[in-house]
Amino acid sequence: MNTSKQSQPIQLDIEGMSCNSCAARIENTLRADPRIVSATVNFAAKTASVQTNAQASDVAALIASLGYKASLSGQLAQLEEREKKELGHAKNQVILALSLALPVFLLAMVLPPFDWSAYLQAALTLVLMSGPGRGFYVRAWLQAMHRAIGMDALVSMGTGVAFGYSIYLQASGHEHLYYESVAVIIAFVLLGKFLEERARQQISMALRQLAKLRPESTHLWHLNSDGKEVITDVAASTLKPGDKVMVRVGERIPVDGICERGESSVDSAMMTGESIPERVTVGSKVIAGTVNLNGPLVISATGVGNDTEIARIVAAVEAAQMSKAPIQRLADQVASWFVPAAIVIAALTWIIWAIMSGDFFAGLSPAVAVLVVACPCALGLATPISIMAATGLAARHGILIRDAVSLQTLHRVDTVVFDKTGTLTTGQMEVESCKVVSSKVTNKDAISAARALELGSLHPIAQAIVRFADHEDSIDPSIKVSAITEKPGVGVTGEVIGFGTLTIGSFDHPPDGTTAVALTDGETTLAIFNLKDHLRPEAAAAVQKLKKLGITSVIASGDREDIVAAVAKDVGDIPYHSNLKPVDKSKLIEKLKAERHVVAMAGDGINDAPSLAVADVGLAMGSGAEAAIAVAGITIRDSSISGLVDAIQLSRATFRNIKENLFWAFAYNTILIPAAALGRLSPMLAGTAMGLSSLFVVGNALRLKLTTTTK
Repeated sequence: MNTSKQSQPIQLDIEGMSCNSCAARIENTLRADPRIVSATVNFAAKTASVQTNAQASDVAALIASLGYKASLSGQLAQLEEREKKELGHAKNQVILALSLALPVFLLAMVLPPFDWSAYLQAALTLVLMSGPGRGFYVRAWLQAMHRAIGMDALVSMGTGVAFGYSIYLQASGHEHLYYESVAVIIAFVLLGKFLEERARQQISMALRQLAKLRPESTHLWHLNSDGKEVITDVAASTLKPGDKVMVRVGERIPVDGICERGESSVDSAMMTGESIPERVTVGSKVIAGTVNLNGPLVISATGVGNDTEIARIVAAVEAAQMSKAPIQRLADQVASWFVPAAIVIAALTWIIWAIMSGDFFAGLSPAVAVLVVACPCALGLATPISIMAATGLAARHGILIRDAVSLQTLHRVDTVVFDKTGTLTTGQMEVESCKVVSSKVTNKDAISAARALELGSLHPIAQAIVRFADHEDSIDPSIKVSAITEKPGVGVTGEVIGFGTLTIGSFDHPPDGTTAVALTDGETTLAIFNLKDHLRPEAAAAVQKLKKLGITSVIASGDREDIVAAVAKDVGDIPYHSNLKPVDKSKLIEKLKAERHVVAMAGDGINDAPSLAVADVGLAMGSGAEAAIAVAGITIRDSSISGLVDAIQLSRATFRNIKENLFWAFAYNTILIPAAALGRLSPMLAGTAMGLSSLFVVGNALRLKLTTTTK
């Protein structure tokens, strides 16, 4: 390969791929070009990832020469419109194909023959072949020009020969024609492709949701010559490293950068999974997508556009979508030699029949039957249709499966390592109790004053205290506060009428298993509020279900030992590890894998991302960090632990289903190809059998709705 020039990565959208064979053909053609360092084509994502020394236009032209349309990947915002257009076109093609195939089938198989029946069948079939079915013939021709064959070639040869043979029989006065076989084959294949495309697009929605974390506009900030602030609203896409942006309360930070002015707390829950906001002061690093909670900040951009953490996450998700389930590679390998083998068998069938019978046309019918029945649609659909059905079913129930490899591996998992905060627990602090420790205030006074101080704060602990106070029967609404100041990491201070200056902030000696804040007057602690992040309601039951499935649960947390121990006891006395840094969690998983366990990691924060990557399967809780969601192969959108159990059960059901499909597909071809070659199967029956085999595979995949316990 030529690597003399500096290569560059490019991402291309590809239109016109009809099966995995198309993706393999494009990939092999790209890799054979000396200007291309590496290439990966993904049929499910309809994209090509190429490292090349050539221009993007040259790569697109190379793909176009194979009969496909390639263009540089657009912004994610444009993806939805393109996919909607593609799906609409596929739907229209299917409707038209079925509308043409149905009358052909009725004329041939149901209605009594009449004078113009054969001509009408021929006309409708020709319209079907030159309209909705045209793509098969165009792609097959272009592939032949490049000395490549695939499923398009079999569909084209089988239907083309059957159509030509039918014209010959019709001209010879025969009544048994095969137009309905041609029409039904094309219609069924198009229907299968439409169902595949619809299921595939459900998965790609994840990227668009992730992209929404990046604000489209922001406030460019600088000082003019008089030292006055100048703020200009600009598109976030126009920012450059070194630009300074003003981020107001409640807005998402548009860049990765460093705080130059202001103090605040930043809600990083979508990025880190932690319920406690991070304190931001001058010099603090911030990342795009996090939310400013308390006060205005001026951020100096260090990473913008594609150089932000979120952009790297999106890239990681796109890379993950390039993967294939290992079991699918088996079907791909078989299909790669199956098509040429079927053509050779058909040719030999014709020759042998002609020699044995002395009639050149005697072997035509068996040869056509071989071509038609050998179309490996069932083999090609066996794995992807089950995966598509599983991912579609999972998506409707809040389980997002990004990676077919993860789906396949999940059914072998025997150990699940859980992060604690936001995974086994809700991630939301709630007040357990308020204990008055000074005679200066009553319980009512303490709760009322704390509520008044915390009422305007966006801090999760402040909001927990307000919720707690609002549920109390007796608080004093007349208690007012003035001159409020909030210092990140310290607390809220204000002048409380009747009580003087009070502060509510952190307390250093909380009871076991809790977090605590104290209400003080500067000299004396007046009251202590104990808070706790509660266990998810379904967590204990889910852990027990995992145990019944033969799966061991383990907690790995960075929290204090007393807090982690309490959670481990509550969910069923499972093993736990506390005070772990992210690297420690990864080492724990590597140790379990070294002991020959198949390990899944369930987490929700950036701190869990290394562990999610190291685990055999990463399971992200959907309410947590997009970083975790992007790294993980599977995301539980509602963060329910029971959803994790459902995902495992679905994976097991899916791979039973795939094995059934592959067995049927292989058995079908093993039995029917010899039958067709021996003349025991007419092209009409071959077409019906081929269609039924695909319908069986699709129907068996849809049976996942009945066999899985997903709710």
